Parts: sequence; C-alpha cells; structure tokens
Amino acid sequence: MRKHLAVLDPLERIIHLTRIADRTLTQGEEVELKVLCPQFLAARKGTVDTPGPLRGKPPTPKDMAIAYDIPYFAALLHTIGLFGTDGLEHLHQMITAAKAKTASIRNLKQRAKSSVLNIQRTQQVGAMTLHREAKEEEERAAKKKAETS
Repeated sequence: MRKHLAVLDPLERIIHLTRIADRTLTQGEEVELKVLCPQFLAARKGTVDTPGPLRGKPPTPKDMAIAYDIPYFAALLHTIGLFGTDGLEHLHQMITAAKAKTASIRNLKQRAKSSVLNIQRTQQVGAMTLHREAKEEEERAAKKKAETS
C-alpha cells in the first residue's frame, strides 16, 4: 500500500499543477514540479528493499515524460495546462455547438463560414473575459496594497 501511495501522492499534485490553464505557473509551482516529477519516477521504480509498481521493468514513455518533460516545459513555457487535452476537448465542444447552431443553413460554404465565425466569436469573448478578469484582479490587488500602505 505504501509503495502505491508513494506514487499517487506526488502524481495527484502533478496532475493538479499540469491542469492549470487559466494562468501561468508561479515560480514556486515550477519548483514543486521540478521536485515532484523525479520523485514520482523514483517511487515508480522503487528501491532494492521495496520494489515499486514497475517491479524492475523499465519506465514507460509516459513515466519518462512526467519525470523529465513536464519540469522542462513548465520552466520553459511557465505553463503545461494550456497545452493539455482539456483545451482540445473544449475546442471540440465549441465546434460541435457551432455546427448545431448553423445546421439549418443550406448553402455548405455559407454554413462553414458561419460556423468558423461563430467559433472565432466565442473564442474572442472568452479571451476578452479572461483579460477583463485579470485586469480587475490587478486593480483589486493594487487597491488593497494602497489601503494597507
């Protein structure tokens, strides 16, 4: 049981940090990934006394990606979540919704054009909302800082 918890505990935090898509990682979170990812691989391999779940087998490509690629790209790009499958799944939902909205248009070219415009509009509204919320958060932080000074 302990050997599995040694793998799952760091993995739970790694998963959380790699799904953050609405902001960049803080420096502390990047350092945390740099520590947790190799710790995960070491727990998967185990030790001579207590073999890990791999039981002497070589690590899988996903194990190696978690141990080495995630910390590297987190330090390079300051995010991992923006490049995850969650974003692609959300884009798929947007495309499906746009197709449903334009399904009644008989002209195929016009339907395709309307679908693309619908998706672009949805993305622009989402981007503007994120930008507005970030700006409001900055203003609140500046106001709070001014009040405490």
